[in-house]
Amino acid sequence: MNGLRRILSGVIGLAMACWATAAGAQTLELLTGLRVIDSNGQLVGDVIAVGPASGTSTAAGISTAVVAFQKGTRVFAVAVAKQGFQSDPAVELWFESEDCTGAAFIRDLRLDLRLLPAVAAIDNVVYVAPVNRPATAITGLSKARDDGTCDTNSGYGGPAVPVVPLEDLGARFTPPFRIRRR
Repeated sequence: MNGLRRILSGVIGLAMACWATAAGAQTLELLTGLRVIDSNGQLVGDVIAVGPASGTSTAAGISTAVVAFQKGTRVFAVAVAKQGFQSDPAVELWFESEDCTGAAFIRDLRLDLRLLPAVAAIDNVVYVAPVNRPATAITGLSKARDDGTCDTNSGYGGPAVPVVPLEDLGARFTPPFRIRRR
């Protein structure tokens, strides 16, 4: 299964790196024929991967889509659900404080499988590690959830990569999001 994950990750990574545009919208229509639109009718981006329906169905029969973005020279992928942007389930955003303040760190459970940077999307803000930033040992006392709330009942001690906020996608796009066919 690991080999299949590596191949799938490579195909998705290559597609995003080759086809993301500087404006943030993509031209990946040949892959899925789907796009994500915000509540104002603005194109969030073309879909490069999808997740199964889970309670919230759309016209396309799926509930989560992955969209590629480019900010400067950085290409990254973010999951989009009806109510907002989501972190990869294998990525956790930790803080050494007890209240999710101060320096942020990504604990990535799949570092060996990534062709693109690990991304945490917390309250629609995308956090990403600078290129080639090594992991450092931290004592994580709080963990941010996708909705912006802080989990103070968790603890983590181990390697994590320092991250910086890259972009507030909530300032560009307004939920709820819809997945539509072209």
